[in-house]
Amino acid sequence: MPVVPDVTVSGDYVALAKAPVGRDGLFEVTIKSLASAPKGQSSANVTFRLCTSADCATVYPGSTKQLPVKLTVGDANWSTFQGDAGHSGYLPASYSTASFADAWTIATPYAPSGVAARPGSVFFNVAHTDGHVYTHAVSTASGATLWAYDVGGGSYAASRRPYAPSYANDRVASMPSNSTSSANPLQVINATTGGYVSAPNYDAQHSDGSAVTAVGDELFFASGYYGNVVFAANAISGDRLWRTEATGSYGGYVMEGESVAVDDNYVYFFKGGSLVVLGRDGTLVKALENPFFSKNGLSYFGGYQGAPVLDGNGRIFTFIDNYSYSQSLPLAAFSLTADRAIWRTSYSYTGQPAVRGNRLFAIRSSSRIVDLIDVATGLVSGSIDVGGPVNLTGNVVLTDSHLFVSSATTTYAVDLNDSSYPVVWKTSFGGELALTPDGYLTISTSTGLHAVKLG
Repeated sequence: MPVVPDVTVSGDYVALAKAPVGRDGLFEVTIKSLASAPKGQSSANVTFRLCTSADCATVYPGSTKQLPVKLTVGDANWSTFQGDAGHSGYLPASYSTASFADAWTIATPYAPSGVAARPGSVFFNVAHTDGHVYTHAVSTASGATLWAYDVGGGSYAASRRPYAPSYANDRVASMPSNSTSSANPLQVINATTGGYVSAPNYDAQHSDGSAVTAVGDELFFASGYYGNVVFAANAISGDRLWRTEATGSYGGYVMEGESVAVDDNYVYFFKGGSLVVLGRDGTLVKALENPFFSKNGLSYFGGYQGAPVLDGNGRIFTFIDNYSYSQSLPLAAFSLTADRAIWRTSYSYTGQPAVRGNRLFAIRSSSRIVDLIDVATGLVSGSIDVGGPVNLTGNVVLTDSHLFVSSATTTYAVDLNDSSYPVVWKTSFGGELALTPDGYLTISTSTGLHAVKLG
């Protein structure tokens, strides 16, 4: 008699991805989550049975199986600068504006860094009055201190906002400002206890450091005595895995500030005159020419405050020159299939862009406008004017439901599900933004850290 598999899925946010595939008496059932799935955990049930016909009028005895499914959306950690190793600024989550509520505010001795976050914990760096930089862990729900760790530094760091820590696999990595040395220590801390784990070393001279890109047990970062050096280290042992000098190739110089981007195959470092692509083992793969670069020549203040942004489809986005947050510059795009930049924007932008799907979201310079830039062409396909009395300056962060952006004094939320992109919420705190996996927006202000519960 014929054997016909029958599958039904109950639940609002899960569906059958394709017809069951049978071979050698076994059947493969593939299900998928729907784009409408909200942040948090949802439940569903999959019922599988074997029938004698397509209408399943007769079911083979003993063939019916009930398979419970739990779907978790938005549980990715905010692990480094702009959230992930590709610095996308995007967290896959959906929220209801009606649930937004200011949660807590804590004051810090000086301006704190941006944050890294996991469920229950937020991590940030801040200089203390003793001139040292400390990594702090606080409760996501209350802002209460969990631990603090002195990562070093000196008077060079006290008046500067430090770079954010990174998080992966129950470890926090922090690079404070550093001295002139061939063996500066990068501090790796146990995220639960606040205890010492390891201290990989690297060479640098009087730079403010950068936010490390943590991927599993590996740490990727850029520094060097004269800049243009990319490192990889093991977070557990502290052993350096490799050190690669990104010299030559169209000029350019970056000494501090930059976070490298990392995907499954490559490590990406912007050195001004080129975008350098390294293998995950540190070998040089290619250098993509940046013909828009203008700041040739060695500068002891050569920096790039930001990171290459990956769209997951082989495109990489950067500013066209050495960059600091006080500046505005055009953006450029590179592709792994081209030898040089593939486009440059006609407008200048500031802050740090974010990418979701086929759009790059970037703050137009000296404005209250966020442009939606087509990732393939660099053309502006739409704009969002958030209004307000002060120009936007911060980074862009995205979810499936909202865009968040800030000035020095105000943070705004824009409804992405409404084609008119209305501003649907704001709060009287502005600064660097981040999203926690348990539904909080954090704002690193000039005087402390503020949190907003989103859902």
